[in-house]
Amino acid sequence: MNDALCAGPTSAYINDLRKFDGSEWTWLGGSSSPNHAGVYGTLGQSAAASAPGARCGAVSWTDPDGNLWLFGGQGCDSTADCSGPLNNLWEYSGGQWTWVSGFSVSNPAHPGVYAALDTPAPANVPGGRYSATGWIDHSGNLWIYCGLGCNIITNGFAELDDFLEFSSGDWVWRAGSDSLSSQPGTYGTEGTPAPGNLPGARDAAASWTDANGNLWLFSGDGMPGTGLTAAFNDLWEYSAGHRTWVGGYNTGKQAGVYGTLGLPAPANIAGARMGAVAWVDAKGNLWLFGGLGLPATSSGGLGAQIPESRSGYLNDLWVYQPQ
Repeated sequence: MNDALCAGPTSAYINDLRKFDGSEWTWLGGSSSPNHAGVYGTLGQSAAASAPGARCGAVSWTDPDGNLWLFGGQGCDSTADCSGPLNNLWEYSGGQWTWVSGFSVSNPAHPGVYAALDTPAPANVPGGRYSATGWIDHSGNLWIYCGLGCNIITNGFAELDDFLEFSSGDWVWRAGSDSLSSQPGTYGTEGTPAPGNLPGARDAAASWTDANGNLWLFSGDGMPGTGLTAAFNDLWEYSAGHRTWVGGYNTGKQAGVYGTLGLPAPANIAGARMGAVAWVDAKGNLWLFGGLGLPATSSGGLGAQIPESRSGYLNDLWVYQPQ
């Protein structure tokens, strides 16, 4: 279940921006043709002609003021070269795009510039990547974790494990490696927070921010505690500077434990998967739907790994109550 490039032989990248008002779609910007180059303009200045290049697998979010943000992805740079991972950061506000950070070209590949842990600096920038995990905290700061992209050593595709924050106009490296790829997780003790805990390198994980502003991560494809690439179903919380392994397995290829439809139970857990859809309701409960993952049962019993050849697209709906 390793993630592949977003675009295959018969597909293409697009960059059209559209709005749905509840009944109709409106085309707001971008091109109707595929593989369109980005129009960057001047760094930090909005312009009617500016627009990110066509891409997929980017991180996107809405800040407390209702502005739209976009980071990275696999797609087309300012030269219409669509072969590399991107690391440019964009804001959409007042009907115009602004190029905020990162590079306008993807080749040669751009590894991250990290400076020192917990130290903001204008020169800091994550390496190019796609299928990263992103959150917005209650202060409106962006957090990203992992993805498939570039580190200092490889300058090519690898599963990353860096944990970064974008706050007050600067990137801050908070945890993980600035130079290594495909790192297994450090799980510690289930339910016990610790500053050294860290999920393994991964891509296409699901993420939430709960009602208290804590960051949550579930599943993805990458490096669980065993160090073997797999889809997995571990659940993590980030709160007060510590990461906690909350549930699920620290080994990959795990089947879900479904219990009885509609009834909560401590043993219930969604199975290993990637690319699921996630959201939070008004009460702060975490919701998860679908993804590419593993079936409900395993002939090996609870906790037994099952072959990825049995994976497929899922349509199961889950709710998790952090309380």
